[in-house]
Amino acid sequence: MGITSQGFQNGHDQVADIPDESPMMTLARDRYCTAYAVANNLLKTGNTFMGLSWLLVLASIIVGYVLGTGFDMLGLGVVIGFVFGAGLALGLYALGMLVAASGQILLANLDTAVNTEEIVNRTLKIVQLASIREEAR
Repeated sequence: MGITSQGFQNGHDQVADIPDESPMMTLARDRYCTAYAVANNLLKTGNTFMGLSWLLVLASIIVGYVLGTGFDMLGLGVVIGFVFGAGLALGLYALGMLVAASGQILLANLDTAVNTEEIVNRTLKIVQLASIREEAR
């Protein structure tokens, strides 16, 4: 299965003609393309927050180590740095998880919306969904 220059190619090497896009279809396509871009950006932002939370823990341990050696309290500095960094990192990780989950929910809703769009026939829905998701990446 795939999209060719002639249209949608199904599993039996038959190419379905894609009708010219109507103004309504163009508006719907633009709306969905923008919405998919927003959903993908939400997902990427959430994943970035989750990744940065680990760097925050590492940075706080290093700062705790440096401060602990300056005051001859190495063990206490590392422990305080770890606890402080872990607390902040947990909050940042939870925020990232919520943002990424919002992106996933939006993607699922968009897939449903495209699939139930009344102005589009079945073949064109498949083509539009595949191309919109590709463009939004």
